[in-house]
Amino acid sequence: MERTMKCYFRAPAWSYFLIPLTLLITVSSFGDENECSHLASSRGPTEYQELGDYHFPRITSISELLSTVVQKYSGQPFAGLDFIKAISQVYSSIHADTTLTAIEKGEKMGQFGLELNPAFEAEIARFPSEPTGTPASLKAWAKRKVALDQVKRMKFVVAMSVEDFENFSVSEFDRVSKENFVMTRGTVQEQQTHIPLDEYSNYIKSYLTGIFGGAEEEKALYRGINQGSLGILSIPDIRDITSYNLWPMYLVSHDIRHVHYGLSHPLALAVMMRATRSKIALRYTMLGGLYEGVDRVQYMQEQTINRFFAHELGASGIFPGINRGMDLEEAMITLAYAPKSVLDKICETVQYGNTFESYAATLANWKPKMVDGTTLQGQAMTHAGRDIRDTHEDLEDDVRHMVQNYTARIHESEALKAQLAENPSMSLNDDQKMLLWMMNFQLNPASPEIVVDGLPYKDDGRAHYSGNVPEDPLGLGDH
Repeated sequence: MERTMKCYFRAPAWSYFLIPLTLLITVSSFGDENECSHLASSRGPTEYQELGDYHFPRITSISELLSTVVQKYSGQPFAGLDFIKAISQVYSSIHADTTLTAIEKGEKMGQFGLELNPAFEAEIARFPSEPTGTPASLKAWAKRKVALDQVKRMKFVVAMSVEDFENFSVSEFDRVSKENFVMTRGTVQEQQTHIPLDEYSNYIKSYLTGIFGGAEEEKALYRGINQGSLGILSIPDIRDITSYNLWPMYLVSHDIRHVHYGLSHPLALAVMMRATRSKIALRYTMLGGLYEGVDRVQYMQEQTINRFFAHELGASGIFPGINRGMDLEEAMITLAYAPKSVLDKICETVQYGNTFESYAATLANWKPKMVDGTTLQGQAMTHAGRDIRDTHEDLEDDVRHMVQNYTARIHESEALKAQLAENPSMSLNDDQKMLLWMMNFQLNPASPEIVVDGLPYKDDGRAHYSGNVPEDPLGLGDH
């Protein structure tokens, strides 16, 4: 294995930009800071209420904590255990506060989320952290994952609300010429493949068909990806691309892993894509580094932030009330709403954390862009990132629809796995196998299945880092 050596030579998929910095510039925000994004002004936390259960269990301590924290941040009393109602009350209060800038509103929303950690942890702690091997223990342990998924949904709503407040609105986008945007210089847009959110499943099906066998015409989409000729990109250029919810495919064998992980972990993908338009540049650079947890070949700062969330978070004291590690999905969601002071503390704590601050410094004057003479006008793209979506869907609706569509596929996959658990000898047809391969990311892409406690097709997409492979556990939730 040459993993340690490789991590110094391979550019990460989200950051083809290792450029030396001579100045550290304070990250700032731009435009009318009291102007919130499309979602902040119209929908707020309720836009994701259909994803699943958002009710805390009937535990007095949780009810009292929720009531206290909601009243603290909204100024109004609250009773009950409905998280959507609780966060909506806080969100509405913060949104209406004209004394706060948009970034300050996001900061306050993030602080609210942090103070709910004891409630989140109490929900998860009702179930054992690992099984003893008995059928009853395995059943109880499986319920922990259900609880963890519910906590992820709750944290996700907090994260998307924070990013609503702190993100650039379309009215704040810079207008630039075609020659000043990475995707449209000359004829380069026709030479690249930038995968839009609604095309992830098509590319992953083609990718997996090539690995596991199938019709040649189905393999062609992935094999025909044009890695392009842009070479090493600056961090502003790569952010220009991802700010359109596009994933660049310039190192195909690696970049496709992000697409596969995002397809099967839409909540993580959503916070990553929305963070590309955040006025807090450090949030974007840190999430980008953490997103490299989809692979074991990482730069040192990527390795250390993944190791932090997987193994060191509980002992760090940075997130009070949390004494466990997180899988990659929960880690990304949690980082997406952490207040700036917490982001700073993580950078101070993890080795090479100052690299994320250096990257953020290069983005001090960055804004998302509209490009004159092109379809890049702040709306969702399609056809490998070359054309505007027929519906002229905005970028935030693009993310929302992705979450809804891919979550529905996850439910199909989980239902099929439940059938397998009841009947391990069940024979799967080719379409069923493909669904499980598509919606259950594997750290080893050539592996058709991961078997845990006798059940195949498990998702092993944890927060990984380049270390001792046998010691890295499989991804069934938290540690």
